[in-house]
Amino acid sequence: MFTAQDRIGFESQIYRGVQAFVSRPFSKFSRLEVSARGVAVSSTVFDQAFVSGFLTTQEIDSDLLYFAQPQIALVTDNVAWGYYGPVNGTRARLQTGQAFGDVQFNTTLADYRRYFPLGRTVVFATRIIGGASTGNTPQIFRIGGPETLRGLGYGEAEGSRIGILNMELRFPLVETLRLGWPLRLGLGGIGGVLFFDAGGAWSGDPRVFRNGALDDISAGYGLGLRLGLGYFSLKYDLAQRTNHKRSLGDSRSYFSIGVDY
Repeated sequence: MFTAQDRIGFESQIYRGVQAFVSRPFSKFSRLEVSARGVAVSSTVFDQAFVSGFLTTQEIDSDLLYFAQPQIALVTDNVAWGYYGPVNGTRARLQTGQAFGDVQFNTTLADYRRYFPLGRTVVFATRIIGGASTGNTPQIFRIGGPETLRGLGYGEAEGSRIGILNMELRFPLVETLRLGWPLRLGLGGIGGVLFFDAGGAWSGDPRVFRNGALDDISAGYGLGLRLGLGYFSLKYDLAQRTNHKRSLGDSRSYFSIGVDY
């Protein structure tokens, strides 16, 4: 939150709550979801300082907020799955929710994903995400990192509105990996990806270009490896940030465990 010589401040937020959820299918591939949750948010601001060579931490402010949020969503999903993730079909979700209580906001999110098989083992995957939060205390989205926009640091871009485009070419490198003596283990195959990510998070009106270069919108491109671990994959991505005119800064490496979008 703030910094000064020999001092640093940061904020801790803890969310606790309960949620109820019901789903009404329209068909094998589409459904309506309705949910409601009650949340308590405890927020604490800390000040850290170096005193006589020792680091001291002091709580300087705290707050406790409550809110309730009903939410509705339309979902469609006809995706066919392969070893590393989706290989064909479409997934889409449109949701909106209104919060009442100590904080008041309305948040709407749209998530669209399409998968194109290119032959037997290669897949071209795309994802588009858009969202906005309005009200007296709108939610703040933070993007950047391997799950949203590679080329940025974790949570580097933030704002009450977001837009993200991800494109990825996925292909196998090693179909199976087996270890001999003394472990004799069989691991999943190794896959490769080539990707391009673009998007941003902002409040107010974004300025996409300035002097022919990207301004409020960021972009990154690169390559990655995937090691299958059953349902999850061990993922490594190497990304280079760009502003459409030139590359920006050094490349970034990301290690993560999860499922590709």
